[in-house]
Amino acid sequence: MRVSTSSAEDAVTKTCPHCSAEIVEAANLCKHCFHDFRAVQPAQRSPLILLAGALLALGLVAVLGFSSLRDKHRATNIHADQETKRFVVVTTTPTGREVLQVPFAEIASVEYNKAARPEPFEVSVVTTDGSRQVLRNDSEGLDAVAQGYAAMLGQKLVVKGDVNVAPAAN
Repeated sequence: MRVSTSSAEDAVTKTCPHCSAEIVEAANLCKHCFHDFRAVQPAQRSPLILLAGALLALGLVAVLGFSSLRDKHRATNIHADQETKRFVVVTTTPTGREVLQVPFAEIASVEYNKAARPEPFEVSVVTTDGSRQVLRNDSEGLDAVAQGYAAMLGQKLVVKGDVNVAPAAN
């Protein structure tokens, strides 16, 4: 015959995380607040990990914001100098200035691309060696701008994409 000597004093206990009551170790539920000890407790994240993640996200937003601001501070001035017969494009950025001079004789055409990316409309000058210099791009149509550049340079206007542009008057 087997004798059990289990008394309340001899039992191993555990503390309920909700009500702090002492409960028998084998219990699945707290008899005071009915906390279920069988339920899997989600692992709590360290506040340091959350802080590090927040700082990383903030840093990423700052980098993207500053790079966007840098690109917005780009100015392009375009001039067709009739006296020297040169087309001059001056691009100024926070890091410096770039000057491109193309003689009129080296300009093959003015190209108006209505399907350019990333902007849907783009006006460029194409030189006789095949290189292109973008003069302007915009999300709205540049029909009049393209015609104006073609007329100013005395060049033909080549339209790519939508062809609803009247030819420039020469």
